[in-house]
Amino acid sequence: MKCISCKEKFPKKHVHRCAKLPTKICLKCAIEGVGSHSCDLNCPDSKFPSLTTYPLSSSIVGMTPMGEIKGTTEEFMPRGFHFLSCKVSKLKISLIKVNLIEVEVTFILKGNKTIPESIYFGEKWKLHHLDNLLKEAQRKVTYAMGPIFTTFTHAGLRVIPESIRLEIENKNILIFVNDTAELIGLPDCFPPLTDNPKPSNEKHTFFSAKSAVFYSPLLLNREYKINYKIEAINYYYELGFLFPYRYVTIENLNINSQTSFELAGRKIRLMEPFRRDKFPKRQEYEWYRHKHIPSNLPPAIISADPFRNQSMLGESFKSERTISESENLNITLRDYSALQTLFLLKKSNSLELISIVDITDSPIPVRIYEQLQALPKYRDFLISFDIFNISEKQLDLELSSKIKGYTDTAITNVTLPPYGPNTSKHLLIPQVPKLKRGILSKISNSTSATLEFKIIKKIGSRRIIIERGTKIIKLLPQDLFIRSIKDPKTSNLYDLSKMLGAWITPSDSQGLLDKTRAEAANFHPEGILEGEQGNTTLENKSTQIKAIFDYLNKKVKIKYVNQPFTFDFKAGGQRIITPEKVLKIKAGNCIDLVILFSSLMEGLGITPLIFIMPGHAFLGWGNKYKTSEMGFLECTCLGMLDPQTGQKYTFEKAFDIAKRNFIKEFLYKGEENYLPIHSISIPSNKGYIVDLDEIRKEGIFRTN
Repeated sequence: MKCISCKEKFPKKHVHRCAKLPTKICLKCAIEGVGSHSCDLNCPDSKFPSLTTYPLSSSIVGMTPMGEIKGTTEEFMPRGFHFLSCKVSKLKISLIKVNLIEVEVTFILKGNKTIPESIYFGEKWKLHHLDNLLKEAQRKVTYAMGPIFTTFTHAGLRVIPESIRLEIENKNILIFVNDTAELIGLPDCFPPLTDNPKPSNEKHTFFSAKSAVFYSPLLLNREYKINYKIEAINYYYELGFLFPYRYVTIENLNINSQTSFELAGRKIRLMEPFRRDKFPKRQEYEWYRHKHIPSNLPPAIISADPFRNQSMLGESFKSERTISESENLNITLRDYSALQTLFLLKKSNSLELISIVDITDSPIPVRIYEQLQALPKYRDFLISFDIFNISEKQLDLELSSKIKGYTDTAITNVTLPPYGPNTSKHLLIPQVPKLKRGILSKISNSTSATLEFKIIKKIGSRRIIIERGTKIIKLLPQDLFIRSIKDPKTSNLYDLSKMLGAWITPSDSQGLLDKTRAEAANFHPEGILEGEQGNTTLENKSTQIKAIFDYLNKKVKIKYVNQPFTFDFKAGGQRIITPEKVLKIKAGNCIDLVILFSSLMEGLGITPLIFIMPGHAFLGWGNKYKTSEMGFLECTCLGMLDPQTGQKYTFEKAFDIAKRNFIKEFLYKGEENYLPIHSISIPSNKGYIVDLDEIRKEGIFRTN
């Protein structure tokens, strides 16, 4: 039958077609307001199957004090999107650097005005990822939001979250992106493992691909203008675009280069989603595991590296065609089809090497800057070379960098294969020039320094400098502890609790720590501190730590000073006094004193546990997974008077205070023991147990 409004043919019968719609008007025109009726999820005659809820998997592979390790996950589009149409007035893809693509998208949504407020009607489980993003950003919204748009990125491409901008009616509007999804369940899809199985004649409908899902407010008849950038680490650019609505018209598609390089191999494909009885094995395995249902499926969990290698996958290509740069295309998408674009960088006859040198704009915390490179997926903290051979010859290069006067020279030799479809790629080479021996003690205040770098081409014995440069950077004091840092590539926020190990040391050059342990032995009932042996009990360890406490409290007379310690993800930094300096000045705040005790304990072979919570830190030892086998110490009790006795706090009282704090802040209600995970969520922020034994295994030590 032909629609009397748009003149296009449409099927007379469709499982999702409402009985109230005029028989001579197609669903697209009905959605856009032609005729007397427009459906939404509350319409009983729409024949849209009702669904039970299902909680999505969390996508968390594991949690460590170094950061949350996320796994790839799934994203299910609201079924209300079936009742929306989308008109895209512009989709512009521009190569602005060889490693940077800019995308501009302008579109309008049309449908029943009731849909935005009821978009998750009966489907609250689909809000899982959006809720997580809002919590991470510490945002609360009072309006309807949803996943309005998806970009699929092939290997070597990544949406840069901080580049995303959304403008509606000349106002900047809140927008988020989730780049951990690899399965997009479409509005006419059925959720997995529900109590009520999907109808036998229905299929799961989905795309499987590495994707970035954009969330924003749901507004009808308003023009969305989205602008964002995509980072590239190869010369082949493959992007897919999904507007998750039944009817989509793209009026203007343009792929162009704003660089001196031309593009080659421009193609577009219209891709249909998978329509199958089952989801991919990896997703089904995760869901079965989540519901504790036995499954023989292999556990193929993939960590959510934003550059992970997976192309866009669908059921088939509806069509494929080659286009020119000057073409502006008009495309119609039906039944949740997606648009795939592909293009290459054309080989240059005049240029050998493309190089982009990135140098951090962040101040450098010198004591821990070398250790920062060990963070999972953390890159380019100081300097990185993005290099690409665009010639027909192999290139041999030497890359070097140094902070003048503060570091040795870091040198990396690389060989770049010639330009070609099977060999060419960007090489991203980070460098971390090592600090000169003894330099840390000289950096007591923030200071400016010069970072120098060179790129040298080697031809036999000849060395030709093809690029060199300098940049002024800021070095932070050697005693400044940075509690968290944002990865410039992934925007992940890493907690740096473990970096406390860079302040803990079992000995010092002046012998003050050894002297303290020797004299503290006089406060032990047996006159000796033997450390930890194979049969050392918790009571024995506690007695030795009590001897140290009593010595510092009564003999050295160290006092707690109320200098604030703020542990949260917003604050900039915390100065930590080294253990030997605390012994000299006989004062410190909570973290200073915890570091002192940890250093003294490490020298005895007793592993300290550091409990960190918002605004405070205290000490522990023993089995961190069992409260009954743990000892605790509130180090701030040193030199303080107990208001109940008028005398200095005893070790026993300091022990009890810390234990109560642990039970209150670190245990789940009803649990006697601490559960065996490293991160514990507490109401106001995050708290951690930092195990010095784990710190040392990861190679974090104090350097002088």
